Amino acid sequence: MPSNAADANALHPLEAKVLRALLEAGRPMDVKEVASTAGVSVDQARRAIEWLRSKGLVRAEQRAHMSVLLGRNGRVASEKGLPEDVLLSALERSGGELNLSGLANVLGMSPSEINAAVGRLVRDGFVSISSGRLRMLRRGPYAPIMQSLLRKIAEAGELPLDSLTPEERSALDLLLQRPEFVEIRESRDTFVSITEEASTLSRPSLEGAVTQLTPEDLSTGRWRSLRLSKLNVEAAVPTTYPGRRHVITEYIRRVKEIFTSMGFQEISGRILQISFWNFDALYTPQDHPARELQDTFYVDTGPFEEPPADVEAAVKTVHENGWRTGSTGWGYEWNPEEARRVVLRTHTTALTVRALAAARDLPVAKVFSVGSVFRNEKVDSRHLVEFHQVEGIVKSPDANLRRLMGYISEFYSRLGFSEIKFWPTYFPYTEPSLQVMVKVGGTWLEMGGMGIFRPEVTMPLGVEEPVLAWGLGLERMIMVKMGVSDARELYANRLSWLRGVPSCRS
Repeated sequence: MPSNAADANALHPLEAKVLRALLEAGRPMDVKEVASTAGVSVDQARRAIEWLRSKGLVRAEQRAHMSVLLGRNGRVASEKGLPEDVLLSALERSGGELNLSGLANVLGMSPSEINAAVGRLVRDGFVSISSGRLRMLRRGPYAPIMQSLLRKIAEAGELPLDSLTPEERSALDLLLQRPEFVEIRESRDTFVSITEEASTLSRPSLEGAVTQLTPEDLSTGRWRSLRLSKLNVEAAVPTTYPGRRHVITEYIRRVKEIFTSMGFQEISGRILQISFWNFDALYTPQDHPARELQDTFYVDTGPFEEPPADVEAAVKTVHENGWRTGSTGWGYEWNPEEARRVVLRTHTTALTVRALAAARDLPVAKVFSVGSVFRNEKVDSRHLVEFHQVEGIVKSPDANLRRLMGYISEFYSRLGFSEIKFWPTYFPYTEPSLQVMVKVGGTWLEMGGMGIFRPEVTMPLGVEEPVLAWGLGLERMIMVKMGVSDARELYANRLSWLRGVPSCRS
């Protein structure tokens, strides 16, 4: 682009229109006013202003201003009146007295609104309370300036804070103490003004140059007399954001590719599971805290399937006395109805244990799953109600803990983690149990759990071979790889983040 700001050929038609509007106005204008005066759209005005600013012909500054808007309760009060005035009107219609116990039915307000209104009226000498009855001492209106301000804001949509009178500011302070009556919002507008260099442009230059020739211009030779716009072949082109998969979808595909290349078969299943497969088959006692409503989502529907009779009988016996596993069991009377309650699966182990039961006649089985699971937890930076788990099992006569560590090490190394270690831990249905940790930026981070299924899990399914099992958090893995500190960010669908984040790092 030409370095001389006064070069007429450097002006795009949009720039010429915007600059002409600013010169004629002789004062700073906000972007919307510029667009209206120049006869262009707001987006076109913004684009032209940015071009002119880069040439030193205009300057732009941000100006903040505060506005007052109505909240939900404020909108109601602007139409029906303040709760205090509504209450005073009801007292006046009833002869000056009302029972406190019947106010909710008469006024149609919530108990908290009524209590607050009565408290203010008593405090300010409008009513008194005696023997459970509310008695009017003087008529309203209760706060005319406050009511007038609410209606004024309602008519305007929003009011500049600096336009309020001192009395209105005092009323506003009181309204701010009431929940959802009013709110103050800060806005920022861009104001544009011309620079000294803009005054060096001649009037003809502000008419703009021709940016596109017509067939008639070419055939008649008229193009020779036209002032053609110069083209900047080095100008930045608009950023293009082509369609792409969500980062979570990308990582699910990557996880599946890794396990499939390691000889595993993918399995899937229903989100709804009966408690038998989600808990009982995994040797989780029926009074375990994880099965309570504060941790698990139960679905109000009848069971949609029955567990295999032989497996159910064996699981029942294991829970009650340990069966032939060498365990003493949990020592309680197992309830088949509790095992048939339907839940949103709390882990995808419900799928792998079903696959294990189906493969009990096979000497070797290697399966994995990636799927959504659900926990009744408070959502924060590290916990979600719905998230993904990566689970898998290996059933083999020669399966052992060292082989399990090898599988998981290989998986994480293919994801790009170079330092991996395992730490002894406890899980209710594996023994021995380990947690896998990876080193990121000098810190060891826990990624998931793994171990060898206890006999109390495998033997009722008819499986005699050792079974390796693991459960890994997908979101945790993505957060570590992407440098994200808040799990909610993965599902916020902010385009600015989704467009900039690499699709899959490995």
